Amino acid sequence: MKAIKKRKLYLIIATLFVTSVAFRLITGLHFGHTSLLFVGLPTVLAVTLVAASKTTKTMMGLMLKVVTLFLLLSGILLGEGLACIIMAAPIFYGVGAVVVWLYNHRKYSNRSHFFSLSLLPMLVLGLQIPRINEAPQWRTIETIQTISTTNNIEVLGHPQSLPEELPLFFQLGFPKPIDWKIDGVSVGDSSAIVFDSSTKGLGTMLLKVVERTENSVLYTFISDNTHMSHWLTFKTVKVSINTLENGQKQIQWQTTYACSLGPQWYFEPIEDFAVGLMQAHLIQHFFI
Repeated sequence: MKAIKKRKLYLIIATLFVTSVAFRLITGLHFGHTSLLFVGLPTVLAVTLVAASKTTKTMMGLMLKVVTLFLLLSGILLGEGLACIIMAAPIFYGVGAVVVWLYNHRKYSNRSHFFSLSLLPMLVLGLQIPRINEAPQWRTIETIQTISTTNNIEVLGHPQSLPEELPLFFQLGFPKPIDWKIDGVSVGDSSAIVFDSSTKGLGTMLLKVVERTENSVLYTFISDNTHMSHWLTFKTVKVSINTLENGQKQIQWQTTYACSLGPQWYFEPIEDFAVGLMQAHLIQHFFI
């Protein structure tokens, strides 16, 4: 029994070592926000674990334990660890489970089938690796709220205190806004928002007004050196306000951005949710 436990411990250590080396190679080659990390790494982890194991009875449970341990350890290195772990965990477990299932499904046939099938996720993720000079895939998220307020579009140009309490989703470890400076809402006016990352330090997001009407303001992003720029790239923000027949105001907040994480089919819905939540929170802060 002790010998079996020792072998299992050595197997876990060896698998974590191989995965750690792969993790350092991926991040060192600046693919830390692509599918190579979020799909390729759990594939390497699961394949290594299966290839080195002599039993299949508890393979799925062992894989889940090793993935959990790796995610907990990587949280120390990834920065904003809790948020990264929560977002990446389902895909890590999912890819690992698929690889183990393929192995168990093929264990009574030619074993070479397992290793060829385990490469399928790698072939899929290969299509997700960003190519040099590839144009960003811009997407626009729109939030519309009808509220009772006396504020107009000018409120965006008045210096405001920062929102006192962020939604729970943004309290999971994302960079936090700690200061902002708003010059106004005339064409050419700029706004600077400073974010604090627990591991990357301070970063500033700079916006500039490029279009202004009586009821709308269009901002473009001039620069962004916050840690969030590793996850998504902002392009423009447009805020419009219209008065309805009943006297209420309809606020329309639109943000155009590109997802910088791969695979995009997995991370885009998460980022869409985050951007929509941010817009609803800012509408409440400025106009109510």
